[in-house]
This record gives sequence, C-alpha cells and structure tokens, in this order.
Amino acid sequence: MEYEQRAGERALTLYAQHAAIDHFTHALSALHHLSGVPASPIYCLRGQAYETLGEFERALSDYEHALEAANAAHDRQGEWQSMMALGFLWTGRDYEQAGEWFRRASDLAEKLADPTLRARSLNRLGNWLVNTGRTEEGLEAHQEALHLFETQQNTQGMAETLDLLALKGEALIALKRLEEAALVLEDAKLGAEQRQAPSVLWRVHGALGQVYHLLKREEQVQRECSASREIIAKLAETIDQTYLREHFVQAALQTLPSEKPLPSRRAMVEKSGGLTEREIEVLRAVAQGLTDIQVAEQLVISHRTVHSHLNSIYSKLGITSRSAATRYAIEHDLA
Repeated sequence: MEYEQRAGERALTLYAQHAAIDHFTHALSALHHLSGVPASPIYCLRGQAYETLGEFERALSDYEHALEAANAAHDRQGEWQSMMALGFLWTGRDYEQAGEWFRRASDLAEKLADPTLRARSLNRLGNWLVNTGRTEEGLEAHQEALHLFETQQNTQGMAETLDLLALKGEALIALKRLEEAALVLEDAKLGAEQRQAPSVLWRVHGALGQVYHLLKREEQVQRECSASREIIAKLAETIDQTYLREHFVQAALQTLPSEKPLPSRRAMVEKSGGLTEREIEVLRAVAQGLTDIQVAEQLVISHRTVHSHLNSIYSKLGITSRSAATRYAIEHDLA
C-alpha cells in the first residue's frame, strides 16, 4: 500500500495523472484489508489527479470521501485539507459553493487554534471575497492572514500573501475594475513597505502606476513609477551575473506604463544632470544592457566615440561604473 501511494505521488509530480490514479486506486483497495491506516490523504491525492484531468464528478466524489474518512478518524487537519480541496474544485463550477467551503475551512482552522491553517484559509477566503466584489472584506481577511503569519515569523506565508494581493490587483486592472485595483494595490504596498519586501514592492508600485495612468492621475503615475524604478535599480545591484542583471532590469522596466514626454529640451537637460542629447542616448543604451560595441552599432558611431561619451557622462554625474550609470538612468526616468 505504501509503495502504491509513493508511486502515485511521484506520478503526480511528473504530470502522469492516469498512472497516479491507477496507483492510488490500488492503494485504496489495499486499505480495505488494513485497519488504522488513514484513507483521507489518498482520496485527496486521487481527487487532485481527477481534477487536473477535468473529471469534476470523480474529483468531487474523492474529496467528499476524503472528508468523510477524516471525520471518521477524528483527523481535523485532514478535514481542513478536504474542505480546502473542495473549495478550489468548486471555483470552476459554482463560485458560491467555493466560498462556503473556504468559510468552513477557515472556521475549522479557528477552532483548531492553528494560526498557519487559519491564515491560509483567510487568504483563500479573502481572494474569494475580492472576486465577488466585497473588496474591503477581502482585504481585511488578507490583513488578518498577514498578521497571523507575522506572529508565527512565517516569512514564506507573508510573501505568499503579498504576492496574492499584487496578483489580485493586476487581475482587477485587466478586468477594468480600476478603483478596486487601486484599493487592493495600496493595501499591498503598505504591507510590503512595513515588511520590507522590495521584490514585491517594485511590482506593486508599477501596477499602481498602470492603474493611475488609466485613471488619468498623472502626478500619481510619476510618483509610483519613480518609486518602482528606484527599487529596481537597488535590486539590480544585488545581482552579480551581468546577463541576469540586465535581463531583470529590461523586463522590470517594460512592465511600467510609458510616461508623457518632458515639455522642453531645457527640462531634459536639467533632469539628466547636464548631459547632451547624444550622451543621454548613450546612457539610455547602457542602461538597456548594451555593450560599447552594441551602443556604437545602434547609434552609428565609433567604439572610441562611445568610450569618450561614457567618460564625459561619468565625469558630469560623478560616477565611475556602468552599474552606477544604469542606476542613475533608472532613477531619473532616462532608461
């Protein structure tokens, strides 16, 4: 029986759902001849395989059997796991049913006085509430989950909660529910700032920039994008490998909304620390991760001229390296 269960679990990790189902079915068959061995986990695993294959009724049957088996064995954590599985399953069929299962799982976790299970339940319930238009209630659930993870010093749980809020905000933008998106993302920003989570915070600032751009609040767009660029620059400095650093910077900057052009050449000169237009072009190319040779090819100038422009840029800006030049470009919206 143990062999069949382990083989089924391995098949699941390899996305071999049919093989996993066969192994779990053999394991469940063997359980009929044994006593004291919990069946709930195996039913849950087979239900997961059926769910992945899109076989709703069979997945539902297994999850319900898992819940019954856990209840009979007084396995309260098994009950919680089955309720959560049922909630996820129903999200694709009946969203009200899904919410009911998430509520039941949350209530059970509270009775068990298990803060980790309670926090995970609250995150799923909060997600459900936001999706059904009850944004403020959903945010309260997420905040409670964050607090519980924090008291447990569960950094992974805190990061997952903040990521979930950021993703939810991005999803609301796609749905054009902009005011709700702003509310969710401002909440995520506060949480990320308080918990010093820059890897989430730059995304949240950028997403807020998109929201405010769509809402035509340009002053807030500038503020959020500037904050995002500053964090991106700081994070880039922590990446040792040149290729990875340049790839991160380019990919991150592409997520930000395009900004309105500055009103005059004088404004550009003031913004760029006194650099000439050609020097700004060189700086922008360097910030994009181009080598001196690539910059020369792009601007149709010689390699020696690029080197000369870089020396002038370093002198005017008081810097000594390409990474510092990249950071300056990002922080001053020149990338």
